[in-house]
Amino acid sequence: MDERESRLLSFQVSAEEADGIDKAAREARLSRSEYLRQLLLASTRSPKETPANPAMTRDTTVLLHQILFVIDRLYNSIFRMAETAKVLSSAQLDAIESATARESIDFLSTIDERVARTRRQLAERRPAAPPAAEK
Repeated sequence: MDERESRLLSFQVSAEEADGIDKAAREARLSRSEYLRQLLLASTRSPKETPANPAMTRDTTVLLHQILFVIDRLYNSIFRMAETAKVLSSAQLDAIESATARESIDFLSTIDERVARTRRQLAERRPAAPPAAEK
């Protein structure tokens, strides 16, 4: 966000709504402001660009953001369940988190190459011309 041209927007919500927003922001590991900003800006895009409609999205950054968001939510849910049920110790959960973070960084470091390779493979499978209409 360009701070030189920023504007302050404010609105009121109920205490219950604020708690829900704060919880969702924590789960997404975002500040309340960033969480709301992402939601609001996503809703101003055309349906073709909206992260809620990833099948129509060509922006790999948007798709990747959605994938990582879902993975993070899954991880947080599993972590809380394992912690509550005492299935794994805190040390084991921390080790899993560290290993997952390392593997994620390794994967993301080659994401551009992976996307380019997938696009090449898709292009090779597309027919050069549309199929002829049947009579």
